[in-house]
Amino acid sequence: MQKTKKSNIEGIFYPAKSENLKDMLDIFRENTHEIYPITSRVVIAPHAGYIYSGKTAYNAIHYLDNNLKNIFIIAPSHRVYFEGIISCDYEEFNTPLNNISTNNDIIKELTKFNVKINNTPFENEHSLEIHLPLIQYKFGENIKIIPLLYSEVNYNEIYNIINYFYNDKNNGFIISTDLSHFYNEEDAKIIDTKTFELINELNIKGFTQTMCCGLNGVLAVIEFAKRRNFSLIPIAYTNSSSQNNDKSSCVGYGSWMLAEMPVAKFIKSYFSTKLFDIVKKSIKTPLGDNLRSKFIPDTKNYPLILNMHFATFVTLYKKGNLRGCIGSIIPDRSLVEDLANNAYNAAFKDPRFNPVACDELSFLEFEISILTPLTKLEFESQNDLIDKLNIDKDGLFIEDNNFHAVYLPSVWEHFKLDGLNEYDIKYMFLSSLKEKAGLDKDYFSKTFKAYVFHVEKLHALSI
Repeated sequence: MQKTKKSNIEGIFYPAKSENLKDMLDIFRENTHEIYPITSRVVIAPHAGYIYSGKTAYNAIHYLDNNLKNIFIIAPSHRVYFEGIISCDYEEFNTPLNNISTNNDIIKELTKFNVKINNTPFENEHSLEIHLPLIQYKFGENIKIIPLLYSEVNYNEIYNIINYFYNDKNNGFIISTDLSHFYNEEDAKIIDTKTFELINELNIKGFTQTMCCGLNGVLAVIEFAKRRNFSLIPIAYTNSSSQNNDKSSCVGYGSWMLAEMPVAKFIKSYFSTKLFDIVKKSIKTPLGDNLRSKFIPDTKNYPLILNMHFATFVTLYKKGNLRGCIGSIIPDRSLVEDLANNAYNAAFKDPRFNPVACDELSFLEFEISILTPLTKLEFESQNDLIDKLNIDKDGLFIEDNNFHAVYLPSVWEHFKLDGLNEYDIKYMFLSSLKEKAGLDKDYFSKTFKAYVFHVEKLHALSI
């Protein structure tokens, strides 16, 4: 006889009757639109009642690869404290949509990751079971689960499990978490927006315990994405006030999926046309009937990934020659807003050139550079700094007190002259950048700072 875990949340977190549950899931499906043209094997999804976060969770699980055979559900324990990670010896979990099997072979293999068997924390826990009907609805009977709960644990222990089992393409992962808890709506949105930005930057150090209840699971998947040069793409966001209208005490819900490429490359691969359109409108609109009126993109018309904070540059060329270049170093506004502003400024506010005129448009080309976050370099001398620079790959931002300047990676080409060795090229690049900042070419001090970044370039042949 199968050892079955009965549902402890049916009739509470989702309908107890299968027909009512299916009706709810059908509504989720009908209201889900394809935002991104890829599937994934790792998603982050919320675990509240379906009336609150079901659609947001469905939007994430919807992107899981249809060919998966096993899904690891990695969830925090809310009611029972223990050290480490546990699984269970149930052979099935019951939901109103029937039973879903566990993969006990994988559960046994998890012992080498110090995963213990303990059924007790599963008895009244919702953070794992909430995902089961969503999995069944998508995959039917052709799926098995690996249920994992954690309490007091270092996120690297979760990372080790994801990193090992991800190598088998039959395996997928759901990282279960809600976001901020019980803040007023305004504060909740501020905190949750910060969470989205940190995940977008793969920035583990910026998190605090109050930002999400499944923090260690989130940190583990961020670490995984960072080490593999992958990215976490935002899918959806909501909070409890959208359902109960209580703006005094909100819980936030978000969802993401893993993309097997850096985030800037993901944007370039799937949203180049939208970004080109923003640049073109930002330059053409001020030249129309309302002279010098700026194009302001409506952020609601763009997917979440384009509303994340990015720093960008827009470079204009006329018949192959530079015609304007303006950009940002610090990502402090959405990509669509930053791009529109920089395109406008490159065309009309670059102090080196006259504003672009209508009769020039047919001769203009442009290039978009999407910057990665700045990484501070640690060095003890100028030679030490030079040694850490990578020709062609690194953009460089330097500052000392009120002096600062930046070069994009494309500027390396100007210093790769015949007869120069690698050190000379780096020295000339750095010296020129210092002079651009208003410093002597050999200037150095204890307060001198340098940051590297990389770019993803998108080139359009015409305005």
